[in-house]
Parts: sequence; structure tokens; C-alpha cells
Amino acid sequence: MTSEAFVERLQQIIEDLTRKGYQRPLFFACIAADGCTMTGSYGLDRQVVVTHSDQEELPLPLNILFVDTSAKAQHVAISHANDMEETRGSPHVVC
Repeated sequence: MTSEAFVERLQQIIEDLTRKGYQRPLFFACIAADGCTMTGSYGLDRQVVVTHSDQEELPLPLNILFVDTSAKAQHVAISHANDMEETRGSPHVVC
């Protein structure tokens, strides 16, 4: 998954989570199949901030943990590139 596709997917998941009652700011940690990790947040200014390596492609699957300020948490897995369409509107909850 390209970095651009990752950020686009993050924005979709965050929109879903805020509709479900998660509060901003939201914080997330992502682990790619090769162990690459990324962290970030979605703040009150509605901007996604991501810190990551210089990789162009993120190997799937990606496991992402989202947490809001009330300690509400959601685990989302992206297992293949077209998962974006399959789970659009509702994150795939693994646990």
C-alpha cells in the first residue's frame, strides 16, 4: 500500500470512528507486515499527522490501533489493497 493510499484510508477510518462517538484527538499506532511502525494523531484541527519511515510502500497486512482521550480503543486491520472498498463505511474489527 502506498503512503498516499495509507493516509487516505486513515482518513476514512477516522471519519467512521468519529461517527461512532470517538472523540478528537485520536491517536494511532500502525505496524506493517515487515515491522515498520508509524504513529500519528487526528487533532482538533482535523488534520492527520503521521510519523513514519521513508518507505514508499507499506507491506500488508497493516494492524492499526486507534485510541481517543477517553481511552476508547479500536483495532483495525487492512489485509489487502482492495480492502479499502470492502470495508468502506465500517472498519474491519479484528478484536
